[in-house]
Amino acid sequence: MNHSVQLRVGIASLWCGVAFADVLPPVDAGLPKVRVVATDPTAVEGGSTGLFTFVRDGAATNDLALQVTYTGSATNGVDYVTLTNVVTIPAGQRAVDLLVQPTSELLAGHDRTVKVHLLRTDTYVLGSPKSATVTIVENGLHVFPPSVQVVSPTNGAVIVGATVPLVADVSDAASTIKTVLFYSGDHRLVELKAGPYQWTWTNVPAGGHTLRAWAEDSLGNWTVSDPVTITVTNSVPLVSILTPTNHAKIHGPTDVTLTAKASNADSPIVQVDFLANHHFLGSATHGDASGNFSFIVTNLHVGKFSIEARATDQLGRESTSSAVELDLTNVPPAITLTSPVAGTVFGASNVVAFSATAADSDGSVAKVVFVVDGKTVGSVSNAPYSLSLTNLLPGLHAARARAVDNAGLSTWSEQSKFSVTNQSPSVTLTAPADHSVFVAGATIALQADPKVTDGSVKSVSFFANGHLLGTVSSAPFSYNWTKVKAGQYRLRAVVRTSYGVETDSSVVNITVSR
Repeated sequence: MNHSVQLRVGIASLWCGVAFADVLPPVDAGLPKVRVVATDPTAVEGGSTGLFTFVRDGAATNDLALQVTYTGSATNGVDYVTLTNVVTIPAGQRAVDLLVQPTSELLAGHDRTVKVHLLRTDTYVLGSPKSATVTIVENGLHVFPPSVQVVSPTNGAVIVGATVPLVADVSDAASTIKTVLFYSGDHRLVELKAGPYQWTWTNVPAGGHTLRAWAEDSLGNWTVSDPVTITVTNSVPLVSILTPTNHAKIHGPTDVTLTAKASNADSPIVQVDFLANHHFLGSATHGDASGNFSFIVTNLHVGKFSIEARATDQLGRESTSSAVELDLTNVPPAITLTSPVAGTVFGASNVVAFSATAADSDGSVAKVVFVVDGKTVGSVSNAPYSLSLTNLLPGLHAARARAVDNAGLSTWSEQSKFSVTNQSPSVTLTAPADHSVFVAGATIALQADPKVTDGSVKSVSFFANGHLLGTVSSAPFSYNWTKVKAGQYRLRAVVRTSYGVETDSSVVNITVSR
């Protein structure tokens, strides 16, 4: 290095009052400093645990993953529960604990140590202390009995038949197995003096059984396994339909009670489902003392049905009955509107009477509804089916009646048209004049003058001595009576309105001479 440069650097350093090396930032500036301590340095085998605590200095805004390794006389994953080689201090925390949990030794031993070491990474710097130790203290009083477990059959198994193979998994690292017993409830099934510890239980009664295995070692230590519950069964449910009987015919729609008899010799029936044409209708979950299960189908509609019952026992086994055929029938009611008669004309102040006859061949008539111009004007529940109205507006009306039977089926009557008017028309025979005389063979012109204030003129008819001569439907309302024979004649005109109301004119007398 040039001496002049050395001098300038030295002068600058002295001028600033500090060493130049102190001005440069350290390589690890800004990194957190970490350390580890044994906050609980003693763990007792079969008793307490030990504890390491990892601490960081500086900001705690992010997770900090620490790389660690373990040494000591204790083996990781053997003498204590396996510890991880990456310990993370979560964001927002400055410390985290690591538990040292000893495993139970089968044979007496000695104290062992677990030593943890922090390893250097580029995300943190090491503080002091960099390592810590937990001592695992041997517990000489710890007793290790044999281990036993029923592995076959499995818990909850449903076994069909009367033979059940029993298998137990037995071990004892501190001693040797002396005896293994199998129990069903409090009843001892078998005693085995040597492995393999398996035995076939025959003639097993149907029902539920709780199995256990009991193992004793040569030191007199013994263990009972956890219970295993099984169900042994040999049969499926029996089910048949009692009601309705096969090919029954019922007037419908109506409520129908379905009843099935269901049983099983080795398991109670818990549910009976009823189906119609393979579609689910409903279930019964409680039977009577005879094993009869019932369900009511409300308002079953008219039609043909194939009814089945499906029984389920407590073990989940199912059986379906033979089907019974059910026919729900209904004939609709008959009805005739007897009043008003078609073509009847009523004055506005007159009473319009409505009446009908109705009957139902396979049930009863629930009501008769009267309808005028598409609107219901009244309903009658009992015969005679009649009612009266006085408030109908003038005009042409259409009436119908509808009969409804007790099952809800209905029938309409034929339509009847009638008229209501509040004024009658008038008509005057204006020609020929009264007491006119004509010669036989003449043509006589008849002329009428109709007056209508309610509706319109539909037609004017001309009569001679009560015999119709002719009818005209438009003005002028006239008719030529030709080749009239000699005689005395009484002439009149009749006007008919669009409402069907008719009125006669006064009589005009004429003479036809020879």
